Amino acid sequence: MEYINLRQLVLNIDVLVIDEIPSDMFLERVSTDTREEVFGGLFVALNGNNFNGHDFVNEAIGKGAKAVLVSEDVLVEEHAIILKTTNMVKTLMQIAAYYRNLLDVFVVAITGSVGKTSTKELLATVLEQKYRVTKTKDNLNNEIGVFKSVLSLTKKDEVAVLELGMCARGEIAQLSLGVCPNIAVITKIGVTHLSFLGTRENIFKEKMEITAGLKTGGLLILNGDDEYLCNVKPTENFKLLFCGLKNQNAAFIAKNIQVDINGTNFEIVTSSESLEVYIPAAGNHQVLNALLVYAVAKNLQLTNSQIRQGFCNYVPNGARQKVIEKCGVTYVLDYYNANPDSVEAAITVLAKLENKLKIFVFGDMGELGQLEMQEHKRVGALISVREIWLFCVGDAAKFTAEEAKRCGCKKVWWFAEKQMLAEALMAKIEKGAIVWVKGSRFMQMEDIELF
Repeated sequence: MEYINLRQLVLNIDVLVIDEIPSDMFLERVSTDTREEVFGGLFVALNGNNFNGHDFVNEAIGKGAKAVLVSEDVLVEEHAIILKTTNMVKTLMQIAAYYRNLLDVFVVAITGSVGKTSTKELLATVLEQKYRVTKTKDNLNNEIGVFKSVLSLTKKDEVAVLELGMCARGEIAQLSLGVCPNIAVITKIGVTHLSFLGTRENIFKEKMEITAGLKTGGLLILNGDDEYLCNVKPTENFKLLFCGLKNQNAAFIAKNIQVDINGTNFEIVTSSESLEVYIPAAGNHQVLNALLVYAVAKNLQLTNSQIRQGFCNYVPNGARQKVIEKCGVTYVLDYYNANPDSVEAAITVLAKLENKLKIFVFGDMGELGQLEMQEHKRVGALISVREIWLFCVGDAAKFTAEEAKRCGCKKVWWFAEKQMLAEALMAKIEKGAIVWVKGSRFMQMEDIELF
């Protein structure tokens, strides 16, 4: 983080300032945890389910914090500048926006129901072929994660690739106002978050709030195959660009797609050129992510050679289609998270592979609200028309197993416990098989002992 003049900062945020701020007071850092370095900085007193940051205000001051940001009354034991807010999240985003605009950095913000993290990782890898890039770590895409990502930027950074997630109404708008993107990307409007947003229409409206902080004249890049996003119209505030596999009116489309377990070859076609590329990630959904990345990269003046090299350098992070070979069996660890769109994509890829024995290990999907039973049954129906063995675990996945059996699938098993599933799987697996493991994060599918 670069130094911030505190007096100038408070002129740009909504806080009550207790005590006079010297004109030459600069913040060296912003901290939210007294276990981190707080000396010379601003300590932010956050409240969580199991902690209250206001309990640590005096500790932060004792360790050298020059100022503290609070949302409750506090009694300080030593002198420090007190900034009080009535809306902590809004103030954090105001701080982020102020700091972001101090720097000459180009910001790309990414949101969507599925594919955010994969697109972010692929984009950062591609842009690194030309620029110094900072990206959201892992999937720290909530208010605190985005705030810390912005404050980690320095004058040396040329491009920031930031992932914006949501768990409440209005969150995307707040985050967008905090990062002030030059380019905004929306990957897809799915059914994740139905539990608190109710309808896909509401999810669409929330995701479109990424334009709230989009720089005037900025670019919005959308999945042109999505039934909601394809109807978005440009405004006087931003330009619009579509990518797609099916939408032939999109600016960038993909053709001649060839998939194997290790990756995908395809051709990117525009009005002026075509480019053959390879990404080390399997599936049409990964191709769509790559098209969105290509659109950003071309707008940032990367050459085709740089883009192609960036694609080749991409390594899926975490448990996202991580391929492991053990004792003649191929395992695809794809359990970082799961929703109906990503599960369908995984099944589609698995069905196209040439392995004689294909096994799909499936755990519950979360945040589906009233559609939980329907969407889990749909997975069973998808499996039933393909030559895939199905192993399920979890309460909701029981609907999947029952529906697969009802649709005529013979090789279906459901288990209440992961250990029981692992034992049954090991008894039936054979050399040359492929096992694809998918489930939501809360299911902790990594606990299944596969090998």
